[in-house]
Amino acid sequence: MMRVLIGSVACALAFGVTAAADEVKATFVKIDPDKKVIVVKVKDKEHEYDLDDEVEFDAKRAKLARVVAALKKMEGKPIVIDVDNKKVTRVRITKVDKD
Repeated sequence: MMRVLIGSVACALAFGVTAAADEVKATFVKIDPDKKVIVVKVKDKEHEYDLDDEVEFDAKRAKLARVVAALKKMEGKPIVIDVDNKKVTRVRITKVDKD
């Protein structure tokens, strides 16, 4: 009985931690590799988020330099970032539907 209870609590904590990141759909504004900051615009308001030396980028772990190089070309384009405590954990480039 105790094993089931402990296993249930462990699963709840694991899934709770995983679900803690917020998904932000935004427009990419700029990235500052020196400060390790990304700036995005959501509903006409700019937001700054911190970056690590490695970030999940297009489903792979990538060094910050690769993310910077790819995003430099994306100014004004839509992206999706996963944010946990003001820190970016994942960056995805979104597809834009043509009218």
